[in-house]
Formats: sequence, structure tokens, C-alpha cells
Amino acid sequence: MEALVFDFDGVVLDTETPLYEAWSSIYQDHGVTLTHEEWQVCIGTKGVFDPIEDLLKKVDRSTSIGQAIINTQDQIRDEAHRRHVNQIEESLYHPSPGVMKWLDDALDSNLKIGMASSSSIGWLEKNLEMMGLRSYFFSVVGLGTGLRPKPFPDVYAKACVDLGVEPSQALAIEDSLHGLNSAKEAGLRCLAVPRGMTRSMDLSSADLVVESLEDISLKAVRQLIWLS
Repeated sequence: MEALVFDFDGVVLDTETPLYEAWSSIYQDHGVTLTHEEWQVCIGTKGVFDPIEDLLKKVDRSTSIGQAIINTQDQIRDEAHRRHVNQIEESLYHPSPGVMKWLDDALDSNLKIGMASSSSIGWLEKNLEMMGLRSYFFSVVGLGTGLRPKPFPDVYAKACVDLGVEPSQALAIEDSLHGLNSAKEAGLRCLAVPRGMTRSMDLSSADLVVESLEDISLKAVRQLIWLS
């Protein structure tokens, strides 16, 4: 193993639960509900679920409420984003359990560290800076540079090119099925760490599944996946 490639949302920082809760509260404002199951289809990817379109189906776009949503959809999206960011800020940008130890151990082991995400580069850079983690990552790959979102392999393939390693020598750390499929398609091995919104997903195709990075060391994973 020569490199670690982290997903961001849900792995390094739990932004997925706050995003669901932000949109769930928007739905509640309009008298309808958004279930975990409905939201799961968009975790780890982009463009497969539009909450405004789904909201319009639930309230009936032909009603006065539906027309109001259509006329104010940009403001609704802005409000959902505001609620999302506020919840993340309230968490004080604390990394997920075990992440700091893994990053430090990777540096001590002379492993290259990258990030591959379906989020925008701006989102990744901003949050990594806020968390004080940007300097750990030699490569940060996200959307906005012509790459397709997960489950396509683009972001993981690009991260490996940036790091100068063969995909077979890199370990992806993922929490979603879209992310797992992306990493596998790119040729990486994968450690799945489901949490929060992704705990009910079937991630059994990963090379190893753990509940938290706190539960296992980098050295142990290296032995289990590469040396066993």
C-alpha cells in the first residue's frame, strides 16, 4: 500500500446528516416529509435526486403551495444551504472519530494522502481549511473540473494520477455505496466506514467494513487487506 484516498462528506466530516436535516426541515415547512430512504439515493453522488422536484410532487405543483415553491425555488435552495452550513458550524468542524490518528499514522508511514469526492472543489477546500486539515492532502479532487461524480471512477482515478500511484496500491476510505463502487471501478481497494445516514447501506463488497476508524489502526488494515 502506497496511498490513502479519503472521501470527504461522511468520512472526514459528517456533512451528510446536517444536509438531510436541513432539507427535511424545508419539507416540514411545507407540510410534507422526506425519509432517510428517499435521501440515501443521492449520498455520495450528484444529479440523481432534486429535492425541489420531489417536494413539488409531494405538495402537487398545481396548488398555490406548489406555485409558491416554483416561484421561490432559488431562495429555498439558498435557505437549505444556510441551514446545512449552520449545523456544520455548530459541530465546530470536528473530524470524524479516528480521522486525525489515521492521517498522522499515514504521514509517519510515508504514505501519500489524497481526497476524492463528488462535492465541489470549493466546498472541499473551504472545509479542509476550516478543519485545519488541508496540509495533510497532496491531492484534493472534486467536481468542477469536468470529472463525473461517483459512482463513476473519475475522481479516484484522478487522485491516483495526482499521487503518482497505481490504483491497486491505494486504499479508498468510503461511507457510501456510490463511493465504494467508484473506488472499486477505479481499481482501488476499499475500507468502508458507514455512519449516520449510510449505516443501513449494503457495503459488503468493500475489502473491509468497520464501524469507525477509531476501531482499527492503519497498520491492522494494511495487514488485513494487503498482507493476509
